[in-house]
Amino acid sequence: MDKTYFQSSKALIAEFRKKMSEEGKKFFSEQAKELFEHCPELVKFGWTQYTPYFNDGEACYFSANLGSPKILFKGEDEDLYEERWYSEGEEGYKPLATVVEFLGQFDDDDVEMLFGDHCEVTVTRNGVEVEEYEHD
Repeated sequence: MDKTYFQSSKALIAEFRKKMSEEGKKFFSEQAKELFEHCPELVKFGWTQYTPYFNDGEACYFSANLGSPKILFKGEDEDLYEERWYSEGEEGYKPLATVVEFLGQFDDDDVEMLFGDHCEVTVTRNGVEVEEYEHD
């Protein structure tokens, strides 16, 4: 294999990844906006995503908690958002299924590419906030 071919292929892949990340963020934002329009009682939602530092000697792999997001609804105390992770199927929280369905469009590779590793992602009507996340 030719060195030039290898280097140009790497450059094309890097360019494609950059474009995919940009387009993915745009798609995520557009879909999130529609979600908030569909669920007016929704204030914000989010999740953590990271690669564990240790796994009892097993390989450590990145994962995102997309199936059990934190959610805050209108009328709830803001402190609830930090203290409680709602479970799918909890009575009175039908919009949770809508959020979980929305997040189901994305897999771990997608959100790692979009938001990074070792972070907490919070989505509001005004956009997406990504903060560093400390974990064990």
